[in-house]
Amino acid sequence: MLLLATFFACEPGVNQTGTTPNETDADADSDADTDTDADPDDADDFASAWDLAFDTEGGDEIEGDDIDIYKVAGTAGQQFRVQVINIDEGEAEDSLDTVVQVFEANGTRIAWEDEHPAGEVSTYDSVCFGFFPSTADYYVQVSDLRTFEGTTSPVTSTDYTIQVLSPGSLPTDPDSLLSVGGGFDIENSYSWYSFPVLFEEEGDADFVSVTLPYDDASVVFVAAEHIESSPAQPVVDVYNQDAEQVFHADPAWLGEGRQMLSTLGTSYVLGIGNSAGGGGEAYGAWIFVLVTEEGYGNERETEPNDELADDLDMVDQEPSAGSWYAGYAEGRVESSADLDRYAFATGGEAYLSVAFGALSYGSLLVAELDILDEGGNVVATSTSVGGEDPQIENAGPFAAGTYTVTVRALDDGSGGTLGGVGEGGAYRLGAHVTSVPM
Repeated sequence: MLLLATFFACEPGVNQTGTTPNETDADADSDADTDTDADPDDADDFASAWDLAFDTEGGDEIEGDDIDIYKVAGTAGQQFRVQVINIDEGEAEDSLDTVVQVFEANGTRIAWEDEHPAGEVSTYDSVCFGFFPSTADYYVQVSDLRTFEGTTSPVTSTDYTIQVLSPGSLPTDPDSLLSVGGGFDIENSYSWYSFPVLFEEEGDADFVSVTLPYDDASVVFVAAEHIESSPAQPVVDVYNQDAEQVFHADPAWLGEGRQMLSTLGTSYVLGIGNSAGGGGEAYGAWIFVLVTEEGYGNERETEPNDELADDLDMVDQEPSAGSWYAGYAEGRVESSADLDRYAFATGGEAYLSVAFGALSYGSLLVAELDILDEGGNVVATSTSVGGEDPQIENAGPFAAGTYTVTVRALDDGSGGTLGGVGEGGAYRLGAHVTSVPM
């Protein structure tokens, strides 16, 4: 597999954590004069499309259901990134909300994007990523979102700029876990770093090194979903410095974004594979990586807690009726023998629920979850089944008292575990005490 181009970086921001990313091209030449003076007012079909060279800036204005089309020359297997800036953007209903679509000459769409594959970005109105499946001319269409959706656009005359960015340098190939084909440093938290991969043949995989700005971070992974020319379905696996796998995200999870919890180090290797099989110049994918701030709001597990439980801080959730208290924790099952305990008290008869996340975050932990009463009796239990995390919902009602949540790795029957432990055994949980079922 080829890792195509140098990495793009986005400035601080992330949709998963509530702030808005900015998108910037880490390789852009800020001194280059790339403005063009052509006016594509009539470029509303392929025949009249305005020629746009890679790494040059074009633009026009959109009014109502107007569309503008640009023609670019693509090479088979070449990745691209189209970025559009709405110069007059505002909050009013008649403000332009751009959508970018990329077509072959026969009208087949190969990629599209409303905002950004990783969510909203503040620097650009739309950022579309993709691959050219063959060497030919392609057509980039810009319109308002409401035109794209088939409704009438209220947009008044609004100016925008557009750029189609070209590939950078190619790393050496082939590569492996022990000899990676490329790498990059993440310098800022809340910044999206994007890189493309191309699965050149069946079974092809790529390995990329990444250095984080600090340990004890959460790392978010997202894959672009709207590359319609590519049948590839990317899978991301993460390995630590000991070449141990500590994270996995399949295509379904990558579309929504998956988070590697509380890293223990700063140096990792990303392994990118294709679960769909096949390969060739059309089998491309874009992966996006972001590091959140150090630490997390959950209480941290304090080892050893196999016998003496950590106390959960139960906070009043102030429901509109009844009572609801919740406490949140984050930990790691270190070995097949490790048992993590979290204790909490109830002030009266209550229903108990535990929301648990491990596999759903990309952790390798296949877990068993129990709730014990003061006598050590199991009053509720749940285990990972079919790739789903255990969950306990509305157990009880139980009398007032102290209860303990326990977390362990499921035994494989031969002294090992069904999933990962150690750095790959991370999890988060929330314990809920309610006077009525949730």
